[in-house]
Amino acid sequence: MQPVRVLVYPCGSEIGLEIFRSLKDIPFVTLVGASSAPCPGEFCYEHYLGDAPWMTSEGFGAGIGRLCFIHKIDLIMPANDEAALRLLECAEELPAPVVSSSLEVARVCRDKRLTYEALAGCDVLPRIYASADDVADADFPVIIKPAVGQGTEGFHVVRDRATLERKLRAAAAVQRPQVICQYLPGEEVTVDCFSDATGLCYAESRRRVRIKNGIAVRSVSLPDDAEARQIAQVIQDRLGPLGLHGVWFFQLRRDDTGRYRLLEVATRTAGTMCVDRAAGVNLPLMAIWDALGYQTTPARQFETIEVSRALANSYRLPYAFNELYIDFDDTIIDHRTSTVNLEAIRLLYQCANKKVPVALVTRYPGERSDLLAALATYRIDPALFSVLVQVPLGVSKADRIAPGPHAVYVDDSFGERAAVVEAHGIPALGVDALEALMDWRQ
Repeated sequence: MQPVRVLVYPCGSEIGLEIFRSLKDIPFVTLVGASSAPCPGEFCYEHYLGDAPWMTSEGFGAGIGRLCFIHKIDLIMPANDEAALRLLECAEELPAPVVSSSLEVARVCRDKRLTYEALAGCDVLPRIYASADDVADADFPVIIKPAVGQGTEGFHVVRDRATLERKLRAAAAVQRPQVICQYLPGEEVTVDCFSDATGLCYAESRRRVRIKNGIAVRSVSLPDDAEARQIAQVIQDRLGPLGLHGVWFFQLRRDDTGRYRLLEVATRTAGTMCVDRAAGVNLPLMAIWDALGYQTTPARQFETIEVSRALANSYRLPYAFNELYIDFDDTIIDHRTSTVNLEAIRLLYQCANKKVPVALVTRYPGERSDLLAALATYRIDPALFSVLVQVPLGVSKADRIAPGPHAVYVDDSFGERAAVVEAHGIPALGVDALEALMDWRQ
């Protein structure tokens, strides 16, 4: 397989981070993250471009095209709704294709008014009101939301006419058109989809259990959701002829009778498509294969998957450490459970990949053969270490090492760490700070 270089923009969005997680370990894919402002992407993408033009800038297309040319980009993956639309609008200025549906479909899906117009007559839409005058007193509460928006941005449940009229006036003052629609009290689901030249080939729904800032941070798949699949086919039938293609999704909510009603459609990866990936269906990768002209068949391995998402930590140290000194007992090994500390093992292999020498500094008793036997017990290869230092009782570990100025020392013992800091002036961290030494860039 020929190598493919994929530009992800904007790479620090939740969508950009899901694309990263989906493609970072694919052997033929090299990811290049681009952003117009500092973002989490710079802690993930090994190839990171922090000077991408703003989507609102006049020279956006030419600027992205220049980045593609310089960095030999083969494909571009948009990582939010506006990026998908803007990149497609600038397609003639780009030397690489945008992995997305057509420009016409992107425009339809970016504006909920156009979405509802395109799907008019389909029995999947909520009741839509053209103006406040069309809302009868008995219809309250209703929903008001921006015609162009994402997530829960600008979403309001309005319970009386005065509030509705006030919010519409406020939106009109800033020239932000609104959509008024029926209030939907039931559960909300997202349906992750994929379409290729043969039509709809994947549609699986997941319930949005907990939502934060418009993102499903807890979600569970719904394997037997025939109603959602039928709606996916309805959307495919309407938008397919316009160029609905590749990875896309839509959101539904149940009305007071229990029937699904459509909220929105989006022509991009969703931030919680990790649920599908965990079940064996990597939708961003399918989009790459499709863009390269290959047909793929999704093969889901688990019917039900549940995910809980939270903020993750990534760190930037003042310098890149070039030596690691690390303790064995209660650092690499957790004697409470007689298990290996997986974070410590990841750090050891990270150092091996980066060719950073690692010295094992331990008070493990006995001969060298006893230490090697202990490593073997936990299936730890001694070749991970450049040197094994056994320190007898009564001798400071600090006296048995000779670290350089950019070394780091890790030990569960505060006393040992304090002695190393005093003797050598290098950082000495506890086992609780191992995550600060991780480099997640790939």
